[in-house]
Formats: sequence, C-alpha cells, structure tokens
Amino acid sequence: MRQTMSRRHLGSLAAAGGALLSASARAQPRAYPTQTVRIVVPFETGGPTDAIARLVAVKLAGLLGQSVIVENRSGANSVIGTTHVVRSPPDGYTLLIGTNGTSGSAALNPNLPYDTLRDLSAVASLAVTPYFLIAASHVPATNFPEFLAYCRANPGRVTYASSGIGSGPHLAGELLKMRAGIDMVHVPYRGTAPAITDMLAGRVDVYLTSLSAALPHLPGGQLKTLAVASLARSPFVPGVATLDESGLPGFTAESWFGLLAPAQIPPEAEAVLSRAVATVLDDPEVQQRFRDIVHLPLRMSSAEFKAFFRRDIEQWREVVRVARISTN
Repeated sequence: MRQTMSRRHLGSLAAAGGALLSASARAQPRAYPTQTVRIVVPFETGGPTDAIARLVAVKLAGLLGQSVIVENRSGANSVIGTTHVVRSPPDGYTLLIGTNGTSGSAALNPNLPYDTLRDLSAVASLAVTPYFLIAASHVPATNFPEFLAYCRANPGRVTYASSGIGSGPHLAGELLKMRAGIDMVHVPYRGTAPAITDMLAGRVDVYLTSLSAALPHLPGGQLKTLAVASLARSPFVPGVATLDESGLPGFTAESWFGLLAPAQIPPEAEAVLSRAVATVLDDPEVQQRFRDIVHLPLRMSSAEFKAFFRRDIEQWREVVRVARISTN
C-alpha cells in the first residue's frame, strides 16, 4: 500500500528546510572587505611613497566600499613599518607600500626580523620611475657610449654619487660597474639634495637617480642625462636612449612602488585588491598625479608582480655579494 505524506508534514519539512537554508546563509562570511583597510607607509609623511599611498588609498576606498587609511610607521630604514605588517594577521586588512628599498634591504641585511620573500606577498604593482644616468656639466660625454669611453680612458678616476651606502643609487651604480666593466669610485651622501649640490659644483661626476632630482637643472645645462635604466625610453625625455639599447642588454634599475601583504593573505582578498588597483591605475586623475611627480603606472598581474619582486631581490643580492657591500 502506497504511503503518502500529509500536507501538514510536507509543510513542516519545507519550513525546516527554509530555516536551515536561512541559517546557512547567515553563516556564510561576507565578501572581502568588511572593515577598514590600512596601508602602512614605512617612512615619514611627505615624499613620493607617502604621496602615492594617499592617492591610491582614496581611490581604493571608493572601489572597495570601505575606509582605506594610511599609517606612517617610519624608522630603521623602513624595517619598523615592514615588521609591523609582517606580524599583522594575514587577512588583507593591513598592507604595506613596498618599494625598491624593500628589495635592497632584503639584499643587504641578512639579520632582518623577517624573511622578505617568505613573510611578504607581492599583491599589486603601483608606480615606477627608472633611474637616469645623470652627469655633471664638466663630464665630456653626451651619451652612454661616450661616457663608457671616458671611463675606460680614466680608470678609477670617475666618481659616482649615491644617497647613502646601500641605497638604490648605490646598488645601481655598482650594477653599472659590473655590467659595463668599468671602474668608478663611489661617493656616498646623506640624501639626494647634497649629492645634486656637489654635482652642480663639479665635485662628483655622475649619479644614477630618478629624473625628478635632476629635472630643474637640465634646461640650463648644469646637468645632463646620458641614459635611462629601463627597457623602454621615458616619455618625459624620449630623446634619451636606454642602457639596454646602448650596449647593456636588459639593464634596469628603477624606483618602484607596490602593495605588499603578510604572507598567506586569502586568495580572494588578494584578487579583490589586484582588480581594484588595476582600475585605480586606469584613472586619468591618478595618471596625471603620477606624471606630476615624474612617475608612471606600473601595470602587472599579481603573478607578474610576484615574479618581479623576487627577481629584484635576487638581482640586488648578487650585486651586494659581488661588490661586497656592507652597511655595518
């Protein structure tokens, strides 16, 4: 005899099933982000790192639907701020503005309180400006081949400036020496401004640094650009050849900026941030603000940025090893 369920029984089952579905829906976590996102700048306020972080934070807030705030945690050449991020929960709510200085620190200091590649994840690239080989007016060269010939005719007599031992320009200068097979003398300064001052006074010959540092002195001829250390020519000075096309294939030395996060950031949070940053970089206002500080958007997929970050650290580790650079 066929058994049938009463309407009351069926109704009870339906109600129970609906309650279970409702409870299940309530148990599902809301999509990232659900709270304020913090971007840590490991430097004091002011300067390109802080400016880029604050511009990006405003744009990200509009896209993510959550507050995005910037926190400056400076000290110990960015180690304090970076350590704070590394020790934060890997949930996507505490991020770091990483730079080429992050790579340089990893290459220079084996005693950092974190392992840069193990403890940080490269999430999204933001901006880049290549280094330019800037020469003082007294240097008898107008391009890199002429400068190369000058160095080879005067081994150990040509000087190059940097903004300090272990700084990006220092590492770039040593990379240039290695790749070009030339002998230059390093002259470290406490920052870019005194280095430029001594170049203008004729006390040092060349400086591998960002274009913005030299830009005010180029029209009058006090300083001159010999080459750009990127694979493509700069739209700011398109007439200046790259080192790549001047006899040093693949040579790059850049000041870059990107979002890093504690390792093990949830993939869904990383994907949301990567997509949002890509949209930010397409914003005409962002592009203009970058141009104002002589930077360009750095467009990479998350996977490409991770590979770039690893290569950057590996390149500078090799330079530090060969040149025996130490900050101790």
